[in-house]
Amino acid sequence: PLPARPIFTNDDNFVSLNDPAALPDSFALQWLLDGQPLEGATDSLLCIEQSGLYSLVVTDLETQCSNQYTFFLNHNPAVSCSVAAGESPLPEGFATLAPNPNDGRFSLQFEEPLHEPLEWTLVALSGQAYGRGQVAPGTSRHDFDYATLPPGLYFLKLLNRRGVLTLHWVKSR
Repeated sequence: PLPARPIFTNDDNFVSLNDPAALPDSFALQWLLDGQPLEGATDSLLCIEQSGLYSLVVTDLETQCSNQYTFFLNHNPAVSCSVAAGESPLPEGFATLAPNPNDGRFSLQFEEPLHEPLEWTLVALSGQAYGRGQVAPGTSRHDFDYATLPPGLYFLKLLNRRGVLTLHWVKSR
């Protein structure tokens, strides 16, 4: 049987698979632009750098059957994938989210203890905010429990005076 069509959504140049839970147990993904494979673009997330006809192909590695979804996406030159317009990015490695994918329980680990408060917002792919909070200075790890959320792709936006960082996570069950 064919795998489910890998429908995706563009959120300010950050393109992501709508329903990662619908992927086969063993799969491969490939993004295409105007019918041509994008080198190294084999994840469920993609940052687009130009407008065009984008496709995502999913292949079930057990059956070798493939399915794809194609849609014209408009690039927004004012917005990058991880930084909203007018905001500075936090340094790479500032924070990591683990495990990912997860069951809704995960930890945010900081490269070093925080020197100032950090605000966070948890947002679904649809844009709906599911939580907001603050992490206190001196913290090196913050635990989250969102086990009641449905499976899917979520974003954790981190913000302090130094800048912003958006991390993605997949709730698998």
